[in-house]
Amino acid sequence: MRVLASLMVVACVARVASADVREEARKEFADGQEADKDKDYAGAIEHYLRANELVPHPFAVFNIAADYERLGQLREAARWYQQYIATAPSGTERDRVIKLVPELAKRPSSLSVRSTPEGVQVTIDGRRAGITPVNVTLPGGAHHVAIERGADKDERDITLEYGEPGDVAFTLSASPGQLYVFGTPAGAYVAVDNITVGALPATVPIPAGPHTVRVTASGYSPYETGTVVEPNATAQVEVRLQRDLSAVDAQTTPKLPVGYAFGAVGGAEVQNANALALGLAALRINQYEGELRLGYDGHSTEFGLLFHWYVLPTMVTPYLSAGYSWGGLGFGYILNGGLRWDVVQGEHAGFALLADIGLHTYSGNTDSSGATVSGIVYPLELTAELTFR
Repeated sequence: MRVLASLMVVACVARVASADVREEARKEFADGQEADKDKDYAGAIEHYLRANELVPHPFAVFNIAADYERLGQLREAARWYQQYIATAPSGTERDRVIKLVPELAKRPSSLSVRSTPEGVQVTIDGRRAGITPVNVTLPGGAHHVAIERGADKDERDITLEYGEPGDVAFTLSASPGQLYVFGTPAGAYVAVDNITVGALPATVPIPAGPHTVRVTASGYSPYETGTVVEPNATAQVEVRLQRDLSAVDAQTTPKLPVGYAFGAVGGAEVQNANALALGLAALRINQYEGELRLGYDGHSTEFGLLFHWYVLPTMVTPYLSAGYSWGGLGFGYILNGGLRWDVVQGEHAGFALLADIGLHTYSGNTDSSGATVSGIVYPLELTAELTFR
């Protein structure tokens, strides 16, 4: 009797527990239907999945499949529809779903066809589809994609399913061709695809395909054209640059780059480390500069006149200087050699640093015995200079 009573208690508890599970499953299913009404299909799927885990039922499976279809996840929808067919041998939607599953696989898909290089003819299922890159929409199923450019061909079989996008990339290893650019004026710069390749006349080995040719020369209007190079062939481009009249007028009345400079010189004599400090004012024309300097030369007040020649018209250039000075140890000549760095070069102002070592002769002062003193010193100088144009 005790055993029978225990079994009856367990059965009652199981029925109560089963009723609770079914109630929770019904609630999840109802929440899924509410989410469907709000078009929250992803949220509805979560509710139907929980309902089906608690109490497996074909209705929950069907609704999961239908929501995946609404979301466009057709492969996942087909998987759940197949599960519905297996769990509902007599379901009201079974016949329709049996026809729907293979139809989902044939839904249209987008296909992208790319090639390296671009500009290649594409054929899909025997019909021309355009020049790469190509984007088309095709029905689901097997397709044959081929590309062709001259003697170079490639092809591939693909399968599109469930509306999922496809991508096919080809790389052609075509034989290079050759580009011959000729014309006038000789020596004009030739650029192909924005890369300078030489001067007129120019012969350039180049990959087959379309290219852009640009030719430029000082005093001429630039010329640009497109051409197509075939594999193992030579494409010719003839160029006749036209004179740029505005450039000719500008050349007949050149502007002289004149600048006024002010700065300071600091340094020391190499032999005895006597410090020197001077101010300067200068006039610069092209690569030449005349400079007046006044200050302390390591011994006393010095006044000097100096001429610079900047060897190169570049931001960093060596230079040579020659001049004459009064005061200090006496009268004497100045010879300097150094390096100039134009740190800032603006349209109206600039800043430069100059470093040099010099040879300064001096003569004219007398010592305590009344004899004339002469000699050579070697100053090491660093100059900071502001230029205004």
